[in-house]
Amino acid sequence: MCKWFRELGYKIYYTKTPTETDLGKFCREQNGKLSPISLACLLASDKYQCVKEEIQPKLDDGNIVLCDRFILSAYLYNNMDGVDFDFTRGLYSEILKPDHNFVLELDASLVIENINNRDSKSLDKYELDPAKERETLNKAVEYCKSKGDYVEVIPVTKDLEANTRLIISKLLPIFNEKNILTIKDAKDAAKEEKDTAKAAVKETVVPEKQAAKASELATAAIAPAKETNKKDVKAD
Repeated sequence: MCKWFRELGYKIYYTKTPTETDLGKFCREQNGKLSPISLACLLASDKYQCVKEEIQPKLDDGNIVLCDRFILSAYLYNNMDGVDFDFTRGLYSEILKPDHNFVLELDASLVIENINNRDSKSLDKYELDPAKERETLNKAVEYCKSKGDYVEVIPVTKDLEANTRLIISKLLPIFNEKNILTIKDAKDAAKEEKDTAKAAVKETVVPEKQAAKASELATAAIAPAKETNKKDVKAD
């Protein structure tokens, strides 16, 4: 998807959580070893660090950031571990929030088919109960919506190209609404702004010079008049 957006001319950065940093890898290693709340806090620290080291710098550099699994995923997995939504929301009260959350919803039968086709050792504990995962996800979505978060559920299929086109069709109107420009459009806009600024400077300088000239002429006209007045006084 990022490749398609880049081909359209947008400046895109992709990341995911848990991250591939030492902290993110440690989070994965501790899954199932720590208490639910301890794991939730550990995963939150990885997300906060991701914002500091990746997301915010990329945003500051003019990128659109797409993150695979962020806060909404925390609501899902924490709750499957028995951590309530309010506790999770408190954990992320100080983090940079995404503008939009998208949930890609695959038909339940296809989810089970995918799970059955994978090595059981590659499955995490959450994937072992797809029915509970879907039920908890639906609850997490409704919770986030009730708190004013933007969440949209997008039905998808096994056709990755079709899914990508669908997601792009959802995102492009958002980019337009927020006036997010392509790299070329941004450069053109910057050039136009610079040219406009130059023209404004020229328009300001010329009147100032004209005003200065007029002032000089007025001073020259007043000076002889003062001298004439002095002579008139002496004559009297």
